[in-house]
Amino acid sequence: MPVHSLSRRSDLLAIFIVLVALALRLIEASQTYLNPDEALIFFISQPSGWYERSLLYHHPPLFFLLLHYLQLFSDSEFFLRLLPAIAGSLYPWVIWKWLVRQQYPHAAWIAFAILEFSPNLISLSAQVRGYTLVLLLVSLALFHLEDALKTKALRSLLISTVCLNLAILTEYSAAFAVGALGLYAFVRLVPEARQIRFAIAWSLSQTGALAIYAALYKSSIATLLGTPAKDDLVSGYLSTAFPQPSQDLFIFSIAGTVKQFVYLSSSLPLGYIGAALFAAGILFLSFAGNKENQFRLRALAIAFGAAFVLAL
Repeated sequence: MPVHSLSRRSDLLAIFIVLVALALRLIEASQTYLNPDEALIFFISQPSGWYERSLLYHHPPLFFLLLHYLQLFSDSEFFLRLLPAIAGSLYPWVIWKWLVRQQYPHAAWIAFAILEFSPNLISLSAQVRGYTLVLLLVSLALFHLEDALKTKALRSLLISTVCLNLAILTEYSAAFAVGALGLYAFVRLVPEARQIRFAIAWSLSQTGALAIYAALYKSSIATLLGTPAKDDLVSGYLSTAFPQPSQDLFIFSIAGTVKQFVYLSSSLPLGYIGAALFAAGILFLSFAGNKENQFRLRALAIAFGAAFVLAL
């Protein structure tokens, strides 16, 4: 069978999977109601004074801005859940396309299926929150960064930078991906010293990201860190996310990392298996490949590991 025919069939199957995943998310969205956090997000995004209120909440302002304008069309719960649901079904497709371009088709389909049909991710996509939007933006940033590093196209670098900056303005957790992608690009660019024009453009993009973080710190984060609410969060329902004085930091770090895979797979046994396979994958990327692509694979291994190290 011709290669273009196989590619077309793969694309059609991927579109079908996205539509099925979107339908599951919309069904979930139609059967749920605003939880306390969603209700607060909805309140903050109300027309009058939304920006000032957003500065006092532990999320950047972009998602509140989008909700603010979406409410001009409808403020029904189901309508407000459409943006997270659509983003939650699209970002796995972007990851699939990226892995296919990395020439890992089997890994692409496995990742695609997990991200589309994980029960926890389906539930998350049906909530009025910015998490799936930031996943979509980070995925797009990664996809276009890869193209930029390969072709040295400034247009692709610009698209990647815009997506990454929007992700920064959507959720603070984007910092883990921002750091990992920055390190990945840096490692890839080190042996290409002659690409001065592209390296300068990339450096400017990183400077812009740091400037956004500085602005967010000055306008919101510094205030939040100085309020009693921060201590209430750390000692309250987020207490298991922070090490307690009596805990061993190494064990806490390992357990906290494995929890990410448990959440992703929506299963304790599968989470342990996923964490082990991830570690094996890091080792594989570190030592696999020929002379032409070995450096790129090691850069990927560094980036994947860096995201978790930054989280720790």
